[in-house]
Amino acid sequence: VAPGYVAGGVALMPFGAVMIAAIYRAYLRPEQNQWCFMRVGRQEAAILALMLCLDLMAMGGLALAGALIGTLANLAATAAGDATGALVELLGLGGAACALIWAAVRLTPAWPMTFQAGRLVLFPSWSRTRGQTWLLLAAFVLAEALMAVVAVLLFSICLGLTGAAMVAAGGNMAQIGNALQPPSAVVQVFAPLPLVFSAFQSLLLALGATTLAGVAVSAYHSADR
Repeated sequence: VAPGYVAGGVALMPFGAVMIAAIYRAYLRPEQNQWCFMRVGRQEAAILALMLCLDLMAMGGLALAGALIGTLANLAATAAGDATGALVELLGLGGAACALIWAAVRLTPAWPMTFQAGRLVLFPSWSRTRGQTWLLLAAFVLAEALMAVVAVLLFSICLGLTGAAMVAAGGNMAQIGNALQPPSAVVQVFAPLPLVFSAFQSLLLALGATTLAGVAVSAYHSADR
């Protein structure tokens, strides 16, 4: 199953690159609003290259960190017991997660820089965030918190409307769990409802990507001042 998910994710990356480039075009080149800011060109190819590069860097870093943490945890468990080994592993995983987040924040301007240049621009963005890491991290946390609040509100509204529609159609609220299953797994009168939730999830993803892109564009512009 995992290889299928990986292959599916890779296959969808070009589409994701078009969507991400459209978001940055809306921020950086608002006059190019034809076709809802969507194009297929140099900017999209550059964004796709950045996506692939960052994914490979993240996977390589996680693999290296996992091997190092596993080795240290085994040594600690052998020398001082399983509890110590588990503690070392926990601390190592926490440190790896913090390092990954720190690197992602430092490379934030890479997205708008790559879009503007029409080519892969990765490490030059590192120097642009010097001295701004904590500010950017706070901005990302605040953006994610606001998105979480919006998601809960929208999901509650969507869930309430769906439940009302099911009851009005002669069903009951217990059926809503089945309605949330993938459409291919539901063979009943409420089969179209999962499509509504899929559209809802897509809307949340778009809102989240737009919000985070706004933070990246702000970091990009602030570095030019």
